[in-house]
Amino acid sequence: QIQRMDGIMGTIMDKAGKLSIADKLNVLIVSDHGMTEVHPKQIIDLSAYTDLSRVKTTGAGPTVFLSAESTKTLTTVYNDLQQLPNAQVYWKRDIPDRWHYRNHERIPEVLIVAEEGWTLMPMGHGPRMSKGAHGYDNELTSMQAIFVADGPAFKSGYSRKIFENIHIYPLLAHILDLEPYQGIDGDLNVVKDLLAD
Repeated sequence: QIQRMDGIMGTIMDKAGKLSIADKLNVLIVSDHGMTEVHPKQIIDLSAYTDLSRVKTTGAGPTVFLSAESTKTLTTVYNDLQQLPNAQVYWKRDIPDRWHYRNHERIPEVLIVAEEGWTLMPMGHGPRMSKGAHGYDNELTSMQAIFVADGPAFKSGYSRKIFENIHIYPLLAHILDLEPYQGIDGDLNVVKDLLAD
């Protein structure tokens, strides 16, 4: 897949280079997240650690949510799952702040996050596994997105540490000389060092 994408990008860049406006083009290559390899033998069967019959499970893979009508039932399941290997179990209130994930009404009461490369399966089985996954802790290098930019708006040969994708929108608005919507978390100042001017 990498060679295929490299070929596609090469074709796009070759064709763009032949345009009369080639010297004015700014090209950004971004991703929304990274990926990591998952192993078919690294499955965590949640039902082997607790009775899930009175709990609603949502998801499979790197994350699973749990909810129940009875707080007592959910507390029992939460306590049972503290012994899970290769995963962290959080009450909604304890989900790390940096994930910006716990304050929405649609987030269920319990979140389970697998360690990199491990797959959570509520009943020991689930959808056919792929060779890769995303959705693990975003501090993992493998989960970080890519950002490559080239063109007159950007410094040439410049490299910097990672930044959150939320800052790309104000960067694009600046390059296009547009007024960005103000009700966002993105901040041009975070990525201004990428700019040539």
